[in-house]
Amino acid sequence: MNPDPRGSMTLFSPSPLVPPATLAGVRVYLDSLGCAKNLVDAEATLGLLAAAGARSVSDPAAADVLLVNTCGFLEIAREESVQRILELAQHKAYGHGRILGVLGCLVARAPEELAESLPEVDLWLPAGAHGQLGALLEAAMAQQPAVALRAATDRSGSRRAPSGAFAGFGQRVLLTPAHTAYLKLSEGCSNACTFCSIPLMRGTQRSRPVADLAAEARALAARGVRELHLVAQDLTHYGFDLPERADLLDVARALAEIDGLEWIRLLYAHPSHLTARMAKELFELPRIARYLDMPMQHASTRVLRAMRRPYTAAKLRRQFLDLRQRRPEIALRTSVIVGFPGETERDFVQLCRFVEEIEFDRLGIFTYSREPGTASYDLAGRPRASTAMRRMQVLTEIQMHIAARRAAARVGTRPRVLVDARIDAGGVEGSPLWPRAQAIGRTESEALDIDGLVFLESTRPLVPGEFVDATIVDACVHDLRARVGPTASPPGLAA
Repeated sequence: MNPDPRGSMTLFSPSPLVPPATLAGVRVYLDSLGCAKNLVDAEATLGLLAAAGARSVSDPAAADVLLVNTCGFLEIAREESVQRILELAQHKAYGHGRILGVLGCLVARAPEELAESLPEVDLWLPAGAHGQLGALLEAAMAQQPAVALRAATDRSGSRRAPSGAFAGFGQRVLLTPAHTAYLKLSEGCSNACTFCSIPLMRGTQRSRPVADLAAEARALAARGVRELHLVAQDLTHYGFDLPERADLLDVARALAEIDGLEWIRLLYAHPSHLTARMAKELFELPRIARYLDMPMQHASTRVLRAMRRPYTAAKLRRQFLDLRQRRPEIALRTSVIVGFPGETERDFVQLCRFVEEIEFDRLGIFTYSREPGTASYDLAGRPRASTAMRRMQVLTEIQMHIAARRAAARVGTRPRVLVDARIDAGGVEGSPLWPRAQAIGRTESEALDIDGLVFLESTRPLVPGEFVDATIVDACVHDLRARVGPTASPPGLAA
């Protein structure tokens, strides 16, 4: 797990209905793999276990319970998850852990096969069932038969996300720096993209009420969180399934009124559900960062149709150009898939030209992964792996030039920067901009973990969580170097 950079975990005060300390003194080590949405589940898991008396440790050799919160989205992620399970199984074999548990998306893909191939694992829980872990651990620690558990999935036949998917969200142990956090708006996905296995693992969408989201955000702000990253499988589809319909604008308006929050960042928007009204009004709200992550997946209408992405390249172009026209300062991130079944060289050229025209600040490029159970699994016309890799390399080079040019244009600007962490004497591996820097941070244009860094030079100590005014003095493809100006806002105060 990732300890808080200040040396301790950030723990929400438990709700009034605190369970008895049935796991008092039990030491838990947890590794969380995959996306930010999975990380939120891991934080909730640790919060529930802490409320039952357990405590988190950062060394697996010191743990009584070893946990892996797995990712099962792509084959490479499943391989990483299995590898980590085997590594922790070695700790158990050496007597460092009494119980090995596996949680998350991987479990939902092939539970029987996994249990047969990994007998070292004592407990298996699919995504959305983390609220039941305490009862399982209690029985296992007492060497009692496994307790009978409620089915985690919705029994109505709707295939909705598990009803327990949001268990423990009010008492999360933050695994992010103390001043920034993720806020999960919904679980599961009701889109029918042919390449995606998310509905197979997490069910169709289940949204959280606006009031619950606002209450959690207020609690986060009270704990010192100043930046929220809003996450879901599809942010812009939020609320359609609630008894009282709501949308992302309702959430944004409620969060924008919370004192203490400075930046509210939008991740994982879907082009089909980003209406013109939403695109206009969202970025007029205070505290909403001028940043949008909207995965488009491709820019050939023919390929998009095969992916069951219900929009055209022309609509995408209008959306991105309109965003840029309305908000020239907005940072745009997207992701694409190359090598999808039926993708021709002409389709790929259309994608390249689209990327060159829009000039995304950030671009994630993936080669198609043939996932069992998805609608695209049996589609014909899949390009060779070597062709997909070549296309990925070509597009990567195009984006590198775009990113370098856009970064260079920021030199001389004076943005507000959120300080994330101090830099130790060893610097930051892989970046040419870290020498002489005292800290790393991010502007409004960079999201946590997935975007670049700002290397900060300062004549005074910088404190993680504070906002500073800085002048950009150098840039490379991904990162920036900046000098801190004379004024800054200390943690807890608006700049």
